[in-house]
Amino acid sequence: ITVKLLAPVSDYNSAVKQIEAGANEIYLGGDTEVFNSFSFSGRGKFNPKNEKICVDKYVLKDIVQYAHANNASVMYTANLPFLADDNSGGTDFSRYFMDYIQQGIEAGVDSIVVADIGAILFLRKEGIKTHLTASTFLEAVNKEQILFYKEIGVDRAVLSYQVTLEEIEQMASYNIMEIEVFGHYGCSFY
Repeated sequence: ITVKLLAPVSDYNSAVKQIEAGANEIYLGGDTEVFNSFSFSGRGKFNPKNEKICVDKYVLKDIVQYAHANNASVMYTANLPFLADDNSGGTDFSRYFMDYIQQGIEAGVDSIVVADIGAILFLRKEGIKTHLTASTFLEAVNKEQILFYKEIGVDRAVLSYQVTLEEIEQMASYNIMEIEVFGHYGCSFY
């Protein structure tokens, strides 16, 4: 079992600080013009202090370069439940979502964190080969879910907060895919 420290970042300076503090992996969301205050990251664009928490594609690229130069990985959050296109022809959310994903891939992110089965299937159908992480939003709690995620192209599963240490150990022992566990209840999901 390998233990890695994964930390959230919201800008270049926080990425540097987290990596200097020992983070092996960082995660963040990118910014787009699609929504006013919401983002494809699933976290919104601003924190309660009205500080921007999603980075533009240029800062994202700088963060990825810094992380890789310091042996850290970057996970790019695409934690938005999959949005169907507007049937009236008004909004093409699939295109916007793919643009967002491509922004991360072009910056060199190591993994895309996805919160919706439809989004996973869509990305694989579109030929995205980048490492995919099944977000905590997908609530993996047993071997069958992990096997299903593997079948649809997921490389890592984030387990539900409700699983016990014994269940974590058991699911990791199956060696189906990478397993991630939050060490705290800090996710915006709860």
